[in-house]
Amino acid sequence: TQLAGKLRGKGILVCNEINAKRAKILSGNIERLGISNALVLNEHPKRLEERFAGYFDKILVDAPCSGEGMFRKEEAAVTDWTEDTNAICANRQLEILTSAAAMLRPGGRLVYSTCTFSPVENEGVISDFLWKNPDFSVEKPDVPFFSPGRPDWVANPAPGLEKTFRLWPHKLLGEGHYAAVLRRTGDEAPAVLPPEPAARCPQELTDFCARTGAALPEGKLLRFGDVCYLVPQALPEVKGLRVLRAGLELGAVLKNRFAPAHAWALWLETLESSVSLEESDPLLARYLSGDVLPSDKRGWTLVQADGLSLGWAKGDGSQLKNHYPKALRRPV
Repeated sequence: TQLAGKLRGKGILVCNEINAKRAKILSGNIERLGISNALVLNEHPKRLEERFAGYFDKILVDAPCSGEGMFRKEEAAVTDWTEDTNAICANRQLEILTSAAAMLRPGGRLVYSTCTFSPVENEGVISDFLWKNPDFSVEKPDVPFFSPGRPDWVANPAPGLEKTFRLWPHKLLGEGHYAAVLRRTGDEAPAVLPPEPAARCPQELTDFCARTGAALPEGKLLRFGDVCYLVPQALPEVKGLRVLRAGLELGAVLKNRFAPAHAWALWLETLESSVSLEESDPLLARYLSGDVLPSDKRGWTLVQADGLSLGWAKGDGSQLKNHYPKALRRPV
Protein backbone atom coordinates (compact mmCIF):
# COMPACT_ATOMS: atom_id res chain seq x y z
CA THR A 1 0.00 0.00 0.00
CA GLN A 2 2.93 2.36 0.60
CA LEU A 3 4.23 1.59 -2.89
CA ALA A 4 0.79 2.36 -4.33
CA GLY A 5 0.85 5.70 -2.55
CA LYS A 6 4.22 6.51 -4.13
CA LEU A 7 2.85 5.67 -7.59
CA ARG A 8 -0.11 8.06 -7.14
CA GLY A 9 -2.32 6.06 -9.46
CA LYS A 10 0.26 5.89 -12.27
CA GLY A 11 1.89 2.76 -13.68
CA ILE A 12 1.03 -0.77 -12.60
CA LEU A 13 1.57 -2.36 -9.18
CA VAL A 14 1.54 -6.17 -9.32
CA CYS A 15 1.15 -7.75 -5.87
CA ASN A 16 1.56 -11.50 -5.39
CA GLU A 17 0.99 -13.68 -2.35
CA ILE A 18 1.25 -17.46 -2.69
CA ASN A 19 -0.73 -18.09 0.52
CA ALA A 20 -4.44 -17.88 -0.37
CA LYS A 21 -5.54 -16.55 3.03
CA ARG A 22 -2.93 -13.79 3.09
CA ALA A 23 -3.63 -12.98 -0.57
CA LYS A 24 -7.28 -12.34 0.31
CA ILE A 25 -6.23 -10.00 3.13
CA LEU A 26 -3.89 -8.19 0.74
CA SER A 27 -6.71 -7.75 -1.75
CA GLY A 28 -8.93 -6.30 0.98
CA ASN A 29 -6.26 -3.79 1.98
CA ILE A 30 -5.91 -2.68 -1.65
CA GLU A 31 -9.68 -2.18 -1.84
CA ARG A 32 -9.98 -0.21 1.41
CA LEU A 33 -7.39 2.31 0.26
CA GLY A 34 -9.13 2.93 -3.06
CA ILE A 35 -6.12 1.82 -5.11
CA SER A 36 -7.01 1.66 -8.82
CA ASN A 37 -3.77 0.52 -10.50
CA ALA A 38 -2.98 -2.72 -8.65
CA LEU A 39 -3.15 -6.33 -9.81
CA VAL A 40 -3.42 -8.82 -6.92
CA LEU A 41 -2.38 -12.39 -7.71
CA ASN A 42 -2.29 -15.69 -5.82
CA GLU A 43 0.46 -17.48 -7.76
CA HIS A 44 3.72 -19.40 -7.46
CA PRO A 45 6.71 -17.15 -8.30
CA LYS A 46 7.81 -19.58 -11.01
CA ARG A 47 4.58 -18.98 -12.94
CA LEU A 48 5.09 -15.23 -12.71
CA GLU A 49 8.69 -15.59 -13.85
CA GLU A 50 7.45 -17.28 -17.02
CA ARG A 51 4.85 -14.58 -17.67
CA PHE A 52 6.70 -11.37 -16.71
CA ALA A 53 10.36 -11.96 -17.72
CA GLY A 54 12.26 -8.63 -17.86
CA TYR A 55 9.06 -6.63 -17.37
CA PHE A 56 9.33 -4.72 -14.08
CA ASP A 57 11.26 -1.53 -13.31
CA LYS A 58 11.32 -2.20 -9.57
CA ILE A 59 10.59 -5.23 -7.40
CA LEU A 60 10.18 -5.67 -3.65
CA VAL A 61 10.72 -9.19 -2.27
CA ASP A 62 9.29 -9.29 1.25
CA ALA A 63 10.60 -12.80 1.80
CA PRO A 64 8.94 -15.34 4.12
CA CYS A 65 11.42 -15.96 6.91
CA SER A 66 11.98 -17.50 10.34
CA GLY A 67 10.75 -14.31 12.01
CA GLU A 68 13.57 -14.07 14.55
CA GLY A 69 13.28 -10.29 14.47
CA MET A 70 9.72 -10.66 15.80
CA PHE A 71 10.59 -12.80 18.85
CA ARG A 72 10.13 -9.86 21.21
CA LYS A 73 6.81 -8.92 19.65
CA GLU A 74 5.09 -12.19 18.74
CA GLU A 75 4.98 -15.34 20.86
CA ALA A 76 4.09 -17.43 17.78
CA ALA A 77 7.41 -16.50 16.16
CA VAL A 78 9.22 -18.15 19.07
CA THR A 79 7.11 -21.30 19.26
CA ASP A 80 7.24 -21.87 15.48
CA TRP A 81 11.05 -21.72 15.33
CA THR A 82 13.11 -24.93 15.12
CA GLU A 83 16.77 -25.70 14.40
CA ASP A 84 15.83 -26.49 10.79
CA THR A 85 13.83 -23.30 10.20
CA ASN A 86 16.71 -21.14 8.94
CA ALA A 87 17.87 -23.60 6.27
CA ILE A 88 14.31 -24.33 5.11
CA CYS A 89 13.55 -20.62 4.81
CA ALA A 90 16.84 -19.84 3.04
CA ASN A 91 16.13 -22.39 0.31
CA ARG A 92 12.67 -20.95 -0.24
CA GLN A 93 13.98 -17.37 -0.17
CA LEU A 94 16.65 -18.04 -2.79
CA GLU A 95 14.05 -19.61 -5.06
CA ILE A 96 11.73 -16.61 -4.71
CA LEU A 97 14.57 -14.12 -5.17
CA THR A 98 15.79 -15.91 -8.30
CA SER A 99 12.32 -15.82 -9.85
CA ALA A 100 11.91 -12.15 -8.94
CA ALA A 101 15.28 -11.26 -10.46
CA ALA A 102 14.25 -12.83 -13.77
CA MET A 103 11.28 -10.43 -13.90
CA LEU A 104 13.45 -7.32 -13.48
CA ARG A 105 14.51 -5.34 -16.54
CA PRO A 106 18.23 -4.57 -17.06
CA GLY A 107 18.90 -1.39 -15.08
CA GLY A 108 16.04 -2.11 -12.72
CA ARG A 109 16.27 -2.24 -8.94
CA LEU A 110 15.21 -4.98 -6.52
CA VAL A 111 14.89 -4.83 -2.73
CA TYR A 112 15.12 -8.06 -0.72
CA SER A 113 13.96 -7.88 2.90
CA THR A 114 13.35 -10.15 5.90
CA CYS A 115 12.36 -9.78 9.55
CA THR A 116 14.99 -12.18 10.89
CA PHE A 117 18.47 -11.94 12.41
CA SER A 118 19.63 -15.17 10.73
CA PRO A 119 22.79 -14.72 8.59
CA VAL A 120 21.76 -17.85 6.68
CA GLU A 121 18.58 -16.13 5.49
CA ASN A 122 20.11 -12.69 5.09
CA GLU A 123 23.74 -12.31 3.97
CA GLY A 124 23.83 -16.02 3.09
CA VAL A 125 20.93 -15.83 0.63
CA ILE A 126 22.23 -12.63 -0.98
CA SER A 127 25.75 -14.06 -1.26
CA ASP A 128 24.50 -17.24 -2.95
CA PHE A 129 22.36 -15.16 -5.29
CA LEU A 130 25.20 -12.80 -6.26
CA TRP A 131 27.61 -15.65 -7.04
CA LYS A 132 24.98 -17.19 -9.32
CA ASN A 133 23.87 -13.89 -10.89
CA PRO A 134 26.92 -11.77 -11.77
CA ASP A 135 24.70 -9.27 -13.61
CA PHE A 136 23.49 -8.02 -10.20
CA SER A 137 25.33 -5.79 -7.72
CA VAL A 138 24.55 -4.32 -4.29
CA GLU A 139 23.75 -0.63 -3.83
CA LYS A 140 24.20 1.05 -0.46
CA PRO A 141 21.35 3.33 0.68
CA ASP A 142 22.33 6.62 2.26
CA VAL A 143 20.50 6.20 5.59
CA PRO A 144 22.46 6.99 8.79
CA PHE A 145 20.67 4.65 11.23
CA PHE A 146 21.12 1.49 9.13
CA SER A 147 23.85 -0.89 10.30
CA PRO A 148 26.00 -2.55 7.61
CA GLY A 149 25.58 -6.18 6.62
CA ARG A 150 27.98 -8.76 8.07
CA PRO A 151 29.91 -10.64 5.37
CA ASP A 152 32.07 -12.11 8.14
CA TRP A 153 29.07 -14.13 9.35
CA VAL A 154 28.84 -16.30 6.20
CA ALA A 155 31.24 -18.59 4.36
CA ASN A 156 32.62 -17.44 1.00
CA PRO A 157 30.91 -14.03 1.06
CA ALA A 158 30.21 -12.37 -2.29
CA PRO A 159 31.56 -8.84 -2.87
CA GLY A 160 29.26 -6.07 -1.70
CA LEU A 161 27.60 -7.75 1.29
CA GLU A 162 28.78 -4.93 3.55
CA LYS A 163 26.47 -2.64 1.52
CA THR A 164 23.43 -4.60 2.63
CA PHE A 165 21.98 -3.45 5.92
CA ARG A 166 20.48 -4.53 9.20
CA LEU A 167 18.00 -2.81 11.50
CA TRP A 168 18.69 -3.66 15.14
CA PRO A 169 15.94 -3.18 17.76
CA HIS A 170 18.44 -1.82 20.29
CA LYS A 171 19.51 0.91 17.85
CA LEU A 172 16.15 2.19 16.59
CA LEU A 173 12.43 2.09 17.32
CA GLY A 174 11.21 -1.19 15.87
CA GLU A 175 12.06 -4.86 15.59
CA GLY A 176 14.84 -6.74 13.78
CA HIS A 177 15.08 -6.54 9.98
CA TYR A 178 17.51 -7.05 7.10
CA ALA A 179 17.45 -5.71 3.54
CA ALA A 180 19.55 -5.52 0.41
CA VAL A 181 19.18 -3.20 -2.59
CA LEU A 182 20.20 -4.95 -5.81
CA ARG A 183 20.71 -3.39 -9.24
CA ARG A 184 20.65 -5.36 -12.48
CA THR A 185 23.42 -4.43 -14.91
CA GLY A 186 22.41 -2.61 -18.09
CA ASP A 187 19.80 -0.04 -19.04
CA GLU A 188 17.02 -1.39 -21.21
CA ALA A 189 13.33 -0.69 -21.54
CA PRO A 190 10.99 -3.21 -19.92
CA ALA A 191 9.91 -6.18 -22.01
CA VAL A 192 6.82 -5.54 -24.12
CA LEU A 193 4.10 -8.05 -23.22
CA PRO A 194 0.80 -8.78 -24.97
CA PRO A 195 -1.88 -6.48 -23.54
CA GLU A 196 -5.00 -7.71 -21.82
CA PRO A 197 -7.82 -7.17 -24.35
CA ALA A 198 -10.44 -4.64 -23.30
CA ALA A 199 -14.09 -5.60 -22.90
CA ARG A 200 -17.07 -3.69 -24.25
CA CYS A 201 -18.58 -1.30 -21.73
CA PRO A 202 -22.05 -2.58 -20.78
CA GLN A 203 -24.93 -0.17 -21.30
CA GLU A 204 -25.91 -0.59 -17.65
CA LEU A 205 -22.58 0.91 -16.55
CA THR A 206 -22.85 3.76 -19.06
CA ASP A 207 -26.34 4.56 -17.79
CA PHE A 208 -25.17 4.45 -14.16
CA CYS A 209 -22.40 6.98 -14.84
CA ALA A 210 -24.83 9.25 -16.69
CA ARG A 211 -27.36 9.18 -13.83
CA THR A 212 -24.91 9.66 -10.97
CA GLY A 213 -22.05 11.61 -12.50
CA ALA A 214 -19.63 8.97 -11.21
CA ALA A 215 -16.09 9.47 -12.50
CA LEU A 216 -13.82 6.74 -13.81
CA PRO A 217 -10.01 6.56 -13.68
CA GLU A 218 -8.12 6.32 -16.94
CA GLY A 219 -7.81 2.79 -18.24
CA LYS A 220 -9.60 -0.02 -20.01
CA LEU A 221 -12.53 -2.16 -18.98
CA LEU A 222 -12.26 -5.85 -18.08
CA ARG A 223 -15.07 -8.25 -17.27
CA PHE A 224 -14.85 -11.40 -15.19
CA GLY A 225 -18.32 -12.88 -15.47
CA ASP A 226 -20.79 -10.18 -14.40
CA VAL A 227 -18.15 -8.09 -12.59
CA CYS A 228 -16.56 -5.06 -14.29
CA TYR A 229 -13.06 -3.78 -13.52
CA LEU A 230 -11.15 -0.76 -14.80
CA VAL A 231 -7.43 -1.46 -15.19
CA PRO A 232 -4.39 0.52 -16.39
CA GLN A 233 -4.27 0.76 -20.18
CA ALA A 234 -0.88 -0.98 -20.27
CA LEU A 235 -1.92 -3.97 -18.14
CA PRO A 236 -0.47 -7.13 -19.75
CA GLU A 237 -2.54 -10.22 -20.39
CA VAL A 238 -3.59 -12.00 -17.20
CA LYS A 239 -5.42 -14.97 -18.72
CA GLY A 240 -4.46 -18.19 -16.94
CA LEU A 241 -3.31 -16.46 -13.73
CA ARG A 242 -5.12 -16.62 -10.40
CA VAL A 243 -6.36 -13.03 -10.22
CA LEU A 244 -7.94 -11.82 -6.97
CA ARG A 245 -8.23 -8.19 -7.96
CA ALA A 246 -7.53 -6.36 -11.21
CA GLY A 247 -7.40 -2.59 -11.01
CA LEU A 248 -10.54 -0.94 -9.67
CA GLU A 249 -13.65 -3.07 -9.19
CA LEU A 250 -16.54 -0.99 -10.53
CA GLY A 251 -19.44 -3.32 -9.84
CA ALA A 252 -21.62 -6.00 -11.41
CA VAL A 253 -24.36 -6.16 -14.02
CA LEU A 254 -27.26 -7.97 -12.34
CA LYS A 255 -30.65 -8.46 -14.03
CA ASN A 256 -30.19 -5.55 -16.44
CA ARG A 257 -29.07 -3.15 -13.73
CA PHE A 258 -25.68 -2.05 -12.45
CA ALA A 259 -24.75 -2.52 -8.78
CA PRO A 260 -21.66 -0.42 -7.89
CA ALA A 261 -18.82 -2.01 -5.91
CA HIS A 262 -17.57 -0.79 -2.54
CA ALA A 263 -14.09 -0.32 -4.05
CA TRP A 264 -15.39 2.26 -6.52
CA ALA A 265 -16.97 4.27 -3.70
CA LEU A 266 -13.64 4.38 -1.86
CA TRP A 267 -11.89 5.66 -5.00
CA LEU A 268 -14.45 8.39 -5.70
CA GLU A 269 -13.90 11.86 -4.31
CA THR A 270 -17.31 13.27 -5.20
CA LEU A 271 -20.71 12.31 -6.62
CA GLU A 272 -23.75 14.34 -7.63
CA SER A 273 -25.69 12.73 -4.79
CA SER A 274 -23.62 12.56 -1.61
CA VAL A 275 -23.98 12.79 2.16
CA SER A 276 -21.16 14.24 4.24
CA LEU A 277 -20.99 13.30 7.92
CA GLU A 278 -18.69 14.58 10.65
CA GLU A 279 -16.82 12.35 13.08
CA SER A 280 -19.03 13.47 15.96
CA ASP A 281 -22.28 12.88 14.05
CA PRO A 282 -24.22 9.89 15.50
CA LEU A 283 -25.37 9.08 11.97
CA LEU A 284 -21.79 8.06 11.18
CA ALA A 285 -21.88 5.23 13.71
CA ARG A 286 -25.28 4.20 12.38
CA TYR A 287 -23.95 4.00 8.85
CA LEU A 288 -20.89 1.96 9.85
CA SER A 289 -23.17 -0.45 11.73
CA GLY A 290 -25.35 -1.02 8.64
CA ASP A 291 -28.37 1.02 9.71
CA VAL A 292 -30.54 3.10 7.37
CA LEU A 293 -30.11 6.89 7.39
CA PRO A 294 -32.83 9.55 7.15
CA SER A 295 -32.48 11.50 3.89
CA ASP A 296 -34.50 12.92 1.01
CA LYS A 297 -31.89 11.70 -1.50
CA ARG A 298 -32.93 9.41 -4.33
CA GLY A 299 -30.82 6.80 -6.08
CA TRP A 300 -27.22 5.81 -5.44
CA THR A 301 -25.54 8.14 -2.96
CA LEU A 302 -21.93 8.42 -1.80
CA VAL A 303 -21.52 8.53 1.98
CA GLN A 304 -18.49 10.46 3.24
CA ALA A 305 -16.97 11.39 6.59
CA ASP A 306 -14.81 14.48 6.92
CA GLY A 307 -14.20 14.43 3.17
CA LEU A 308 -13.26 10.73 2.96
CA SER A 309 -15.52 8.36 1.04
CA LEU A 310 -16.89 5.45 3.10
CA GLY A 311 -19.29 3.60 0.83
CA TRP A 312 -22.64 3.50 -0.93
CA ALA A 313 -26.23 4.02 0.12
CA LYS A 314 -29.40 4.13 -1.99
CA GLY A 315 -32.20 6.59 -1.34
CA ASP A 316 -35.96 6.38 -1.92
CA GLY A 317 -36.75 9.98 -0.98
CA SER A 318 -37.23 9.34 2.74
CA GLN A 319 -34.25 7.25 3.80
CA LEU A 320 -30.97 5.80 2.57
CA LYS A 321 -30.71 2.02 2.43
CA ASN A 322 -27.27 1.02 3.68
CA HIS A 323 -24.88 -0.69 1.23
CA TYR A 324 -21.81 -0.69 3.47
CA PRO A 325 -20.28 -4.21 3.22
CA LYS A 326 -21.68 -6.54 5.87
CA ALA A 327 -18.23 -7.94 6.64
CA LEU A 328 -17.03 -4.45 7.65
CA ARG A 329 -20.01 -3.41 9.75
CA ARG A 330 -19.56 -2.91 13.47
CA PRO A 331 -22.28 -2.65 16.12
CA VAL A 332 -23.01 0.74 17.66
